[in-house]
Amino acid sequence: MASRITDVKAARSCRILFVSASEAARLAEILAAVADWSVLTVSEVERLPERGGIINFLMDGQRVRFRINLGTATRAGLKISSKLLQLGVGLDEKRKN
Repeated sequence: MASRITDVKAARSCRILFVSASEAARLAEILAAVADWSVLTVSEVERLPERGGIINFLMDGQRVRFRINLGTATRAGLKISSKLLQLGVGLDEKRKN
């Protein structure tokens, strides 16, 4: 079940937390609040993995791709499937224009 939350502390009960682009200004605060919890953070906010989030959606031409920060996922106690990792764009790769 999806819920909209306004208080970051309510994210403790989430398993997956989607941070919308409208919350980009609060991203650091949100990620810091959930850093010690086992919450999968997902967003379309630019450079989410480098900023401490886990899965970042991005556009590659007409395709939606995603990047995964495996280190952050591991620190959160989350395991990412090897099949999912193979589908994602690596942190080392640059976006194609």
